[in-house]
Amino acid sequence: MGRFGSGQNVSVLKSTVFFSKNVDDSLCMTISAHVDFGEVGNLGRYLGVPLLHSRVSKAVYQYIIQRVRDKLSGWSAKCLSFAGRLVLAKSVLSSIPYYSMQSTHLPKGVYADIEKIIRGFI
Repeated sequence: MGRFGSGQNVSVLKSTVFFSKNVDDSLCMTISAHVDFGEVGNLGRYLGVPLLHSRVSKAVYQYIIQRVRDKLSGWSAKCLSFAGRLVLAKSVLSSIPYYSMQSTHLPKGVYADIEKIIRGFI
């Protein structure tokens, strides 16, 4: 790859190309060969949030539900009063999905699962 006007070079090793499912396979191969980038079928994550290019499903955000469960595994609910469990659940468990919710509308199933886990803890 050539240099830009700023003097920066494109890193071929770090660069990939993603094609929509509507792009013809022969065109994908032609473009990939021309730019010499690897083709990917998934955009991955950026700052911990999945970059979605398809329909949003509950399975995509299963990691948030698992983080709530992981937090709970280290806590002993028996040692806390009802008020203590309530404050802990509201302040810590409820805040876990907020970062992802800033940029994405989470499926209702994710909310339902988190609420179910929190109710079970309280």
